[in-house]
Amino acid sequence: MTLSPARKSSNTFTSRPRCSKCWIACYGLAVRHLGASRAALIAALPPAFATLLAIPILGETPTPLALLGVALAVVGVALASGALAFRRRTG
Repeated sequence: MTLSPARKSSNTFTSRPRCSKCWIACYGLAVRHLGASRAALIAALPPAFATLLAIPILGETPTPLALLGVALAVVGVALASGALAFRRRTG
C-alpha cells in the first residue's frame, strides 16, 4: 500500500502533537529532578545529537565546522551545568 503525498503529510501532522506532548512531559520531569536552570541546558543538545545521529543513520559526512559546533555545544552545556568544574588550587 502506497500513500499519496497528501496522506503522508497528514500522517506527519497528526503524529507531531503526540510527540510534543511526550516532550513536554519529559521536560517537566527533568525540571522536577534537575531544577529549572539545569533542565534549560538540555535545549542546547538536540542539534548536536541530530548531527551525530545523522552520521550512522543517514550516512551524512559532517563538515569540520559542524563537528566544532557539536563540541562547543557539549562543552558549553557541561561547563554551565557544573559537570566540568575547574577548581582553584589553594596553597
